[in-house]
Formats: sequence, C-alpha cells, structure tokens
Amino acid sequence: PTGLSGGTVTQGNNNGTTSFPDGIAPSANYTGASGTGNIGFAARTGALNTANGGSAYATLTLTPEAGKRLVVTAVSFAARRSNTGPQAWALYSSADDYATALATGSIPNASTWYLFTPSISTINSALGTPVTFRIYGYNGTGSASINTANWRIDDLSLTVAVQTAPTISVPPAAQTVAAGADVTFNVTATGTEPFTYQWRKDGEAIDGATTSSLTIAGVEPADAAAYDVIVSNAAGSAVSSSATLTVLSGFSAWQAEYFNETERADPQVSGPEAVLTPDGLSNLLKYALGLNPRVPAASGLPEAGATTTHWTYTFTRPVDRADLVYQVQASSNLTNWTSLVPTVDLVSSQDGWQTWRAQYPRSGASTLFFRLRVTRP
Repeated sequence: PTGLSGGTVTQGNNNGTTSFPDGIAPSANYTGASGTGNIGFAARTGALNTANGGSAYATLTLTPEAGKRLVVTAVSFAARRSNTGPQAWALYSSADDYATALATGSIPNASTWYLFTPSISTINSALGTPVTFRIYGYNGTGSASINTANWRIDDLSLTVAVQTAPTISVPPAAQTVAAGADVTFNVTATGTEPFTYQWRKDGEAIDGATTSSLTIAGVEPADAAAYDVIVSNAAGSAVSSSATLTVLSGFSAWQAEYFNETERADPQVSGPEAVLTPDGLSNLLKYALGLNPRVPAASGLPEAGATTTHWTYTFTRPVDRADLVYQVQASSNLTNWTSLVPTVDLVSSQDGWQTWRAQYPRSGASTLFFRLRVTRP
C-alpha cells in the first residue's frame, strides 16, 4: 500500500553462501504456489538460537512514512526442508525487540512443501517506525554442509494496512454571540477513519461531547471559554487550536443584534451616547426601552399624564435589562430635579416586558415635568 516502503526478503545467520532466489525445488503441493524462484538457506542444526551465528532466518523490514502507522494482521509463507534442514520454525518481530515468538510450527517431512498460515496477534508500529520480521528455522539434525541450502522459503505474504494519524484540516472557529443564542463548533480532520472526538472546555473534557461538532444551546456567560477538540484514531491523535467563545450580555448583546463588527468598533455609531435618528434618543435609551436604534421612535416612549389626584409618568421596558438603573425624576421648573421625589411602582409584567408608573401628588406641584434617567452601573 501507499505510505509504506521495504519488503525485500533477505537471509540472516546463513551458514555460508547460497544463491537466491533460485529455481531449485520450486514450490508446489499447496494452493497459490508460485512455483518459481525461492530463497534457499544453509541452516545450522540444533535448537533455536537467535544470537548472531545461530539459527538461520528469513527477514524483511516494512517502514511506514512519517505520521503513519503499520498494522500487520496476518502472515503466511511456504517452507521446505532437506534431511538436515530445520524441522521447526518461529516467527518474531522487532515490535517487541524479538522477545516473544508470534507463532511457531513444524516442518514434518523432508522434500515436501508446506504452506503455513499461523494466527498472530496484530502488530501495530509506532508512527513512522519500521517493523522487521524474522522467520527462524531450527531443530535440524545431522551434519549440515556449509554453503548448501537445506531449507527453503517461498510465497511469504503479510496482510498489512497503513494508518495515518489525524491532522486537523479545519479547526473550530472563534465565535461571539449574545446570551441565549445557540452555538455550534465544528472540526474537520484528515487521516485514517474512523475518528473519535473529545471536545474540551478550557482544557477539561466535556461529558458526551464526542462527535465532530459541539453544540451549546442557549449559551450563558458561564459558557464563555476556550474550546478545542482531540481527534484520535488507531494511529494517533491531534489537538485542534482553541476557539474562543465570547458571550455577550446586556448592552453588548444588544449592540451585536443591531450592529455589525465594524460598527461595534466605532463608538460614534454603536456607543451608548450615539444618536442615529432624528428623535434624538441615544442608543442607551433605545436599549433601555427596547427600541430599534436605526428607526425613529414612533411608539414605545414614556407617557406623562394625570389623574384627579396625581401627576403620572408611565414607561415600558424589557425585563432583561439587569445591567441598567432606571430612575424617574420630577421637577417643577426644569432646573431642580432632586427635590421632588415621585413614587415608582411596577404596574404589570408579561411576555418579557414590564410597565412602570411614577406618581406625584398634584397638591405638591401645580405643574410637573418628568424625565427618565438611565445609567449603567
């Protein structure tokens, strides 16, 4: 497969020199026998000896590219021996530094080809790390001659896959939203699927956030944080860059509703004291009264009135203006706004709106002026 190099079979611990491949004793008597050149070994007799100068072995190395992992799930090969050749074989790999045999078997009879398909545990390399396999032949008897092949291997086959560790191709993007909005972060990764995902908030794993997207419904100020995601597969993992979630509330959220990013950066357009319409109302007052800053106010403004006993001043405001202080002030001369103090009561509250009414006794002033003062603490 692509992303993999190597695979040439060579001899190890050969007792002298034997040519390979050669056409002597072509493989036969099993399904898929190639029947062409095979590799001959001059194998020493005796028990398994993996040291230099010990038991002969066939070896090959497979090297995955950087960032890729080799996975080997099956090995098969055919073998034939002469009277002095190995009567047993053992398969080892560098994955555990040749510590434990992956499989062993016997070659019962001389001059007969046998196909071996042992069951092995899956071999997983580290990223970009080569894996070498060795098939040792041993337990031969008699007097083996130097430079004379007494063991042959053919049709060596490995079932392999190359897995690519994840790479973040499209990281989650930073977002700025008003409180109460729904937010979705997305990530795109390349590599060998399937992927697993784990989203994090300020470096802490979020329970249940294990897909390629993260949705936060009805965000609150407490959701403001840096979000990233760990994408993993069998070959490794990758961590995305962080995406900052900014949650706007109060006046800032109102600005985001009516002004684009460029306008929000210009206080003369979106600032609290800016006036955009001929009604003369500042952005802060329109926010306080739930009005559109770009449209002259034709309704929704406070109203002054009178009963038989009191001067009245009534205004309606959104209920979610916790960042504001509303103060109704009264004056009999438009100069002194502190001496006369009206009472202010909540008249009604429904569907996210409140109606408030200020009153001052008519007996205390023959003429009365009201004004609504709004401040941000």
